[in-house]
Amino acid sequence: MPYDALCHRRIGHILLSCSCLLLARAPPCQAVSVDGRAVGPSGGFRGRWIDLEPLGLGHAADFAAATAEDPSLYAFSSAPVGEDAAARYIEAALSDANACAYAIVRRADRRVVGSTRLFGLEYWADDYESPDACQVGYSWLSASARRTPINTEAKRVLLAHAFEVWSVRRVSICADVRNDMSRRAIERLGFQLDGVLRAERLGHDGTVRDTAWYSMLATEWPAARAAIDAKLLT
Repeated sequence: MPYDALCHRRIGHILLSCSCLLLARAPPCQAVSVDGRAVGPSGGFRGRWIDLEPLGLGHAADFAAATAEDPSLYAFSSAPVGEDAAARYIEAALSDANACAYAIVRRADRRVVGSTRLFGLEYWADDYESPDACQVGYSWLSASARRTPINTEAKRVLLAHAFEVWSVRRVSICADVRNDMSRRAIERLGFQLDGVLRAERLGHDGTVRDTAWYSMLATEWPAARAAIDAKLLT
């Protein structure tokens, strides 16, 4: 299993016994606008400040340029530094049949400024029509995209899709416990801390890391959505 794929596993999650059927089914990713309404069949998402384009190998050079703005930002992140690393990163993402991975495109200048994805889709019944729970993560931004509405809107779009189109019961997200910036961003979105798994894996810096796990429930989404929308209006 690839290193980052360990993030897909969370203690206490329900695992399907017939995982081959789960992985064989393409994720039901449908294009939606920022308010959760379907806007087209081509895939990806559209917001006010960003577009989320389905990830492809053609994004490798763009990813390399984005992380080159300040490579020191990614000590706790899986962000690829360099075009070869970006190509491997994208190939690994595309090989995960249980994920919907995207490049984040800043609409103001059409530059790729990061990546994010929905993954770890859980199906609690046998119909496989839509997932009951999922994760959001593998998120990173270029230096120029930080402290802007871009991350907030990217998460707003993905959460709207998960809760309003898929009707999931829960969305989870995790972060290296030392990554204060990511944890603050997660908490500002309205995610609740479930707990910290100690010595959960090797961190990107090669040390054994603790992982903070957060979740948001469907019942919590309306209030979180209103708070996120208020932030995006300021």
